[in-house]
Amino acid sequence: MKWGAGVKGTYGGIHLAHPAGKVMGFGGRLEPYSGRRCPAGLAYFASHDIHRNTLTVKKIQGAIPDWVGECRPFCVVPDRGKDGSVFFYAYRTEGRGDKRKVVNHGTWLYDIAENRFTDLQPKVQPQGLGHTVEYLAGQDAVWAVVNNSQEWVYSFKHNTWAKLPTTGSKPRRYQSGGYGQTVFSARYGVLVHPRPPTRIMRPDCSVVKWE
Repeated sequence: MKWGAGVKGTYGGIHLAHPAGKVMGFGGRLEPYSGRRCPAGLAYFASHDIHRNTLTVKKIQGAIPDWVGECRPFCVVPDRGKDGSVFFYAYRTEGRGDKRKVVNHGTWLYDIAENRFTDLQPKVQPQGLGHTVEYLAGQDAVWAVVNNSQEWVYSFKHNTWAKLPTTGSKPRRYQSGGYGQTVFSARYGVLVHPRPPTRIMRPDCSVVKWE
């Protein structure tokens, strides 16, 4: 591997795959599981180009989401921005029981080419942990599991969230934390949940009533 300018070693973990042939991940404050141990405001984005076998790392400029807990609430949106973007669902609480309070929540979009986050400030924001998010290619929307069971979708066109009406059998509880296994197959247009018993669902955002 050829390290880019200023790169002295590997950075963060691999969390994302881009259809252009890149594997990428957030480091610093945004690194899953251990981001809270990094200084506030410090974050970087690492990208390994599998065709050129090169690793580049950029320190992210401007405002960033706060660190999130044990989950990976982000996904690649390849058709937004020059080199694609990363959708980032942020939600974090502190304390326990009656003393628990929300300290951060929001919906962000990271532009890979511009190396900058934008707070989308949607009209409606889910109140809960977004353990898994998946870009619904062809529907200009993102699907998310909130609080282990609620299914929500975000519309780029309407810049808002809404619950996704579903029918039929579905998992009683989605796998939580960094172990969520639901993925979207763009080829077949279905969400696949492999945790036994395996289930599939064809999401249709046209039935959603956006506020």
